[in-house]
This record gives sequence, structure tokens and C-alpha cells, in this order.
Amino acid sequence: SNMHPLISGFFKLLTMAMHLIERGGFLSSESDSNRPSQNHCEIMRSEPELCSILVGKFAGEVILRCKQFYQDLLAACIEFVLSLPEPIRTPQTQIPALRAALKMGIS
Repeated sequence: SNMHPLISGFFKLLTMAMHLIERGGFLSSESDSNRPSQNHCEIMRSEPELCSILVGKFAGEVILRCKQFYQDLLAACIEFVLSLPEPIRTPQTQIPALRAALKMGIS
């Protein structure tokens, strides 16, 4: 998205991926018994945790860039942020996206 930020299809593809991730349960939390024991010096993170962190940071960047977008690209970005699975959703990303979506609906 950094190389071609004006292509809304990229964000639509990410929206579909977020729906599939949530439907497939990829980011569901593991039970503590399945996790390896953690050393106080070395924190082990699972793939779903790392994916959640990465996608969450990307969603934050998308929200910041949304102020520059309009029409279809803005709608695709907002839809991506609003489609984030439960473990990734934060008020910092959801509230600005909801405000932008409601503002689009007014105009």
C-alpha cells in the first residue's frame, strides 16, 4: 500500500482477508497449557500474536492516511479498518473509522 496508495482494490483484498481470518479463527487465543513455558528474559510470541500486532499497526497507519483519501479509496480503507477481527480491534482505530464512515454518510 505504500508503493501504490491510490489503489482501493488492495484495501478491498485486505478486507476480505480479515473476514476469512475471523471466520477461520486464525487469531483465536491459545490456552495457556498449549504455550511453551516462558523464560523471564525471552518472551515467545505465537504467529497469531505477531500477526495481530502487525495488522494492528498497519490499521493505525491506514487511519492516519485516510484523511488524505476520498470516494472509493476512503470507503475501502474504512471498510478494512471496520472489518478487523476481534483481537485486533482497538478504540484508537475503530472510533476514527466510525466517524469517517458517518461523515461519508452525511455528505
